[in-house]
Amino acid sequence: MRASLYLAAFDPMHEVPQFCGLCNTKPPVFNYEFRTYDPGGDLSDTQGFCCTACASTLVQKLERNEAQTWAQEEKALKAEDVDVSALHAQRLASFPPKK
Repeated sequence: MRASLYLAAFDPMHEVPQFCGLCNTKPPVFNYEFRTYDPGGDLSDTQGFCCTACASTLVQKLERNEAQTWAQEEKALKAEDVDVSALHAQRLASFPPKK
């Protein structure tokens, strides 16, 4: 189970809301579907229309979710005495620590 984000263009001539469904302030530019799973495996699924700023925010949320998943996998493998040095290096390269 992996989190996912789908962004798509849409035809603005067909039943499109006036405002982004996330911030309710800007006009939508994308149709989106965002799926995440909580630690218990329960699905959180949101979809609708969003502006470019909120699309960027969704990408950042997906990045944080993936960074957490990689860290959890690394921790679980390390607890099983698996060599995680390659995964650790890839995780740090992909998700550098915030300063």
